Amino acid sequence: NLMEQNRFVEAELEARRVVKEVIGLTGKDSDATGRAIVRLGEILQKQGRLREAEKLIKTGIIILENSGLPSDSYLMGHSRMLYANVLTDQNYFAEAMKEFDLAKTSLLKNHFLYEKVFARNPNLILSLLKSGRTGEAMQLIDAAYYIYNKNLGERHSWTAEIIGLRGIANVEMKSFKQAIDDFSRSISVLLSNRIASEGDYSFKMRFKIIVEAYIKLLVQLRGSILEDELLIDAAAETFRLADAIRGYTLRSALGALVARAAVVDPNLSDLVRREQDA
Repeated sequence: NLMEQNRFVEAELEARRVVKEVIGLTGKDSDATGRAIVRLGEILQKQGRLREAEKLIKTGIIILENSGLPSDSYLMGHSRMLYANVLTDQNYFAEAMKEFDLAKTSLLKNHFLYEKVFARNPNLILSLLKSGRTGEAMQLIDAAYYIYNKNLGERHSWTAEIIGLRGIANVEMKSFKQAIDDFSRSISVLLSNRIASEGDYSFKMRFKIIVEAYIKLLVQLRGSILEDELLIDAAAETFRLADAIRGYTLRSALGALVARAAVVDPNLSDLVRREQDA
């Protein structure tokens, strides 16, 4: 519950208590311990503490495998997806795709679960795009956009992010006019929803990549006929977006610093909690 509210420091403190208690009750090699360790790793990943998260989730997966948990179970598929998410956040896209593909292969007999729960993972889509698998990414983007737009609307952050990822795909496919439209629609919504500053680490990272892809396209279009046709000032738009990235990157770094300090300082942890409540 705390994690879903982006209250990651408090969530981590609770998750660490859970790990300690579960090990005491069921031992270090139980599936319950594996689940608890994976969850703790997920919380650290959302804070941007990626190396710690990678070690924890990988350890949790090994424990789950050794406990005899079926490879096509939801829990195992979810754990592998979380591990791939951490690799994506570190820009290890090829390594991430190996994990995503492994999770998909393991769930071949449970394809409904894969399509319903995992196929709309934006980190999966991003890793496909960064691995040159644009066609596969577009299939997932189209399916996710249909669901999100129908159920949540154009102004929801999930819909806006999918549109931004579609912008990256359209750049790869040389559909520059559509890419410009996608980027402008996506970024304006994400900025207005404050997701870029208040979301978890993965969301901020993907936002940054979307904006950087837009800036790169604007630089390519500067002085071209298409710039005139689209009635945009590529230089002015580039500086505006660069300024937006700088601000959010700084806030993210400060947030991560506070989170790390709070883990070892109970007084600071209490202060952060009271500050958030206020």
